[in-house]
Amino acid sequence: MDQPELRSPKRRGLAGLIMRAMWRFAPKRAAAAERESREWFLICRNCGHERTYAEIGGIRYGAYSRGKRMRLRCPACGERRWHDVERRAGEDPSPN
Repeated sequence: MDQPELRSPKRRGLAGLIMRAMWRFAPKRAAAAERESREWFLICRNCGHERTYAEIGGIRYGAYSRGKRMRLRCPACGERRWHDVERRAGEDPSPN
């Protein structure tokens, strides 16, 4: 069940190790984790730039949160600012 379109983000560290193990031992669950990670968006409070959790190499599976935010460098404005985290179920910006 190796689906390259779902395995596209390059993850490092612990997130990479977890996803490699999931693809090996639980490929259906790994595919679900990839899909769900693409439903979580990070929105820059400074410029409004949006990207998915999967684009930054993160895993967000089975998660729930309200008002969560992360401090990251925005690729659009170049500033290290707070990004709001929100889930948009069923929305996948990837061109696959």
